[in-house]
Amino acid sequence: MFLLIDTSTKNAGIAVYDNGQLINKQIWFSQYNHSQELFVALENLFSETKLTISDITAIGLALGPGGYSSVRSGVSVGKTIAYTQKIPIFGHNTLDLEASAHQSDEMKTCSVIEAGKSVLSYAVFDESGTRIGPDQVSDIESIIEDLDDNTLICGEGVRTYEDTIKQLGYKIAKWDSQIPRIEALGSKTQERHLEGLANDLQDIEPIYARPPSIG
Repeated sequence: MFLLIDTSTKNAGIAVYDNGQLINKQIWFSQYNHSQELFVALENLFSETKLTISDITAIGLALGPGGYSSVRSGVSVGKTIAYTQKIPIFGHNTLDLEASAHQSDEMKTCSVIEAGKSVLSYAVFDESGTRIGPDQVSDIESIIEDLDDNTLICGEGVRTYEDTIKQLGYKIAKWDSQIPRIEALGSKTQERHLEGLANDLQDIEPIYARPPSIG
C-alpha cells in the first residue's frame, strides 16, 4: 500500500495506491497554504479509506520542479513519514511524470510546468520515453524553436500557452487535472518498488523550478 504525494505545483494531490490502482485520492488547488492543506488532505484520505499510517508500506513522491513553498511541503512530509515509519521512499521528477502519461511510440514528448514570470520548466523525451537532456527553463517560443516537428507538448503548463502552441503548429495533450500525473507516480513507484530501487532518504531533495527568492 503506497502513499503518493505531489505538491509540485498549486494543483496538488495525494493518493493511496495498491496493486496498480488508485484506492482513494484527494486533489485540490492551493494558492498559499500547501502545508496546512496537505495535512487536511491526509486526514481526509485516511478517514475515507479506514487506513492508518502503519498500513503504508512505501512513499511515492513528486520532487518537482515546482514552486519553493509548494514542492518543499510535500517533500518534507514524505521524508518525515518514510523516516518515522521506516519504509522506502521513491522520488520522481514531476516532468517525467507528466511525460509518462502521454508517452507514444510515434512522437517525442515535451512536458512543461509553469515556472513563473512567463517561463516554463521543461524536459524532452524520445519515442521510448527516454529523457533527452536535463530540466531546463525558458519561454514557450524558445522551447518550441528547439523542438522537432514531431513532438507532443504536454503537462500542466499547456493550459496557459495552449493557443500559442497551436499557432506555432504543435500538437498538445490537454491538461484537465493532476490525476494522470498521480497515476503515473503510482505506476512508476510500483515499478521501482518491485525492482528494489528506493532512494536513500538523505538524497531526496525538492527540485525548484527557479531559485528561491531571498530577502
